Amino acid sequence: MAVLIAAGMAIAACSGSPEPAPTSPAARPVSGHPTTTTEAGPRPPANGVVLGAWVQPQVYTDPGRIQAVRDYEQAIGRPLGLVQDFHPWDESFPSAFDRYVVNSGATLLLSWAGTNTQQIAEGKDDALIEQRARALKDLGKPVLLRWRWEMDRPNLASEVLGPEQYVAAWRHIREIFARVGADNVGWVWCPLAGGFDSGAAEAYYPGDDQVDWICADVYADDPSVPFAKVAGSFLTWAAAHPRPIVFAEVGTQRAGTGQRARWLRDAATTLRDNVQVKSFVYFESNVNRDGRVRNWSLRGWSDDLGVMRELADDRYFGAELLPDR
Repeated sequence: MAVLIAAGMAIAACSGSPEPAPTSPAARPVSGHPTTTTEAGPRPPANGVVLGAWVQPQVYTDPGRIQAVRDYEQAIGRPLGLVQDFHPWDESFPSAFDRYVVNSGATLLLSWAGTNTQQIAEGKDDALIEQRARALKDLGKPVLLRWRWEMDRPNLASEVLGPEQYVAAWRHIREIFARVGADNVGWVWCPLAGGFDSGAAEAYYPGDDQVDWICADVYADDPSVPFAKVAGSFLTWAAAHPRPIVFAEVGTQRAGTGQRARWLRDAATTLRDNVQVKSFVYFESNVNRDGRVRNWSLRGWSDDLGVMRELADDRYFGAELLPDR
């Protein structure tokens, strides 16, 4: 859902025709969930959940983003284990903010938008892709890369061009990253949670051999709809796939005193009950899209932000991602 129009970022999609899967390192089992493995990038913790956030800054500059994260960490009482950043398809990265994140000891979750998937699969953007792959390799730190998230969103159809084209573009991009040796990058596949209710999301899955982390963005306009209900179909699907789960965007709106705080506590219970879940990233931002404002941000509401402080104090939500080697 969160396209980050508030951040002024263009969002695109991808397509193409299927290509052979790149060769990946041997899968690594994760204790605590014997069927959960990763093949590249940072490894999930054996136990617990890594707490993360995208934090909307007052000013969309690198210093502004850095200050926003620092202020949010001060508000919850400890550093984040995972910090998200967003980049349009043709914007170079890592940015100064991205470098700050990895140098601070957190793991970077880099959400990279797309472009026409047929164009990608036909090799027309190979030089750009290789440049990005080498830049992340040279960063020398484990990174989670969430390429063209929410590909199942209807307003991206003209760019994604359907499941077959999306999968072909994904495979083409990952093959280039593998070719340049960017094995510090873990690949995150992330549709909307609602796409699993309709059955639309699954068709976009590139396959267990192509994905290191599985993901869904979970939003509830009304906090009376529990996190477990919104995420339920995704969790059922994910249980059949041997990959750790990251919820990369999570949010709900305030609808009366205590309701959002209860929603967040119920979400924490769901995370504990599903040991495949290894990271939870709150979308600490308000979004204005399609003429509607969605107030996901907890800042300014002491009872809601207090739940994040509770999670920050909870050892189970104090896990960290492990190095890729």
